[in-house]
Amino acid sequence: MTDPIIVAYGKGQISDFWGDSQSLLDVIPVDMVANAAIAAMAKHGCGISELKVYNVTSSSHVNPLGAGELMDLSHQHLCDSPLEEKVIDLERMKFHSSLEGFTSSVFNTIRKQEREINNEGRGLSMQGKRKLDYFVSLAKTYEPYTFFKARFEDTNTTSLLQEMSMEERKMFDFDIRGIDWEHYIVNIHLPGLKKEILSVKTRSKRV
Repeated sequence: MTDPIIVAYGKGQISDFWGDSQSLLDVIPVDMVANAAIAAMAKHGCGISELKVYNVTSSSHVNPLGAGELMDLSHQHLCDSPLEEKVIDLERMKFHSSLEGFTSSVFNTIRKQEREINNEGRGLSMQGKRKLDYFVSLAKTYEPYTFFKARFEDTNTTSLLQEMSMEERKMFDFDIRGIDWEHYIVNIHLPGLKKEILSVKTRSKRV
């Protein structure tokens, strides 16, 4: 879900976003979600008709991940391993509490980038305006998540995990407490994202 922001940040297109750095994100490895679904089906597929909701979430009190922490880890990795061959001096992501402040900052960033190529004009080119509109639209789309204050209840999920044997837990792990966010973001998610970007570029060249 956060990949469009990380990609734009890694390419040096933005170093700002509209949101609260303390807001909690729900970024769960998909294999854990699949494992929880399998475990729930195994339990309720045996004649147990009760209705239960199983939240697999990183916004609980167990092992929360904040928006600021995600972007700090992204900054750490992308400085050492850029998304593209061109080396970019990345700044730490700055979060804005107002859409106006975010829009103004992104406008100045795009204008600065355009003036490095073409010194003429004080406004934005048509391409620059489209880029600004895209990032403003992206920020509005993400607003419900970047200012999210609630935490999802995961009591049922924890109980489901505890009902499983050790062998079942090893095969179908979805214990969020075991996620090392620094390791997952820096060594798994971002390298996978970079690999996908390179793959898309390679396919585009072939076409």
